[in-house]
Amino acid sequence: MERKGEVRLAASGYSMYPYIKPDDECRFVSLTGSLRIGQIGLVASHIGILYSHRLHRVKRSHKGARYFFRGDANRFYDPPVKSEQIIGVLMDLKRKGKVMPENRKTRRLWSYFASRFPLFMLPFVVLGKLKKRALHQSTTGKRRA
Repeated sequence: MERKGEVRLAASGYSMYPYIKPDDECRFVSLTGSLRIGQIGLVASHIGILYSHRLHRVKRSHKGARYFFRGDANRFYDPPVKSEQIIGVLMDLKRKGKVMPENRKTRRLWSYFASRFPLFMLPFVVLGKLKKRALHQSTTGKRRA
């Protein structure tokens, strides 16, 4: 990120499903200003694990700002992070060869609803869990109880 100002990562998991799907190629760029509510940040957790989730709120205090992220298909917020842990912001993703920029009207509209009306995302929480379960069953041949 420091050398080129961007990084491309293949998505895995279903926490942002269907906005980001497994194997989508996500392009993140360095953060030049502050991240806005609804944008997707590339974050390093306190133990160094990278994830990309949507920013839902910022809480400011005398100790500094804390940022609250949540995957669109997750029910709960991630642990709050400090600005130093935010590495970049999603600029676009490539799905099946097609580039989908974040500034497209449909993607901005989705981001607006996802960050301001969490109940709007509830069907996708369920859908993401079903997709994850189906993937698990197809790779292991085992059914969950």
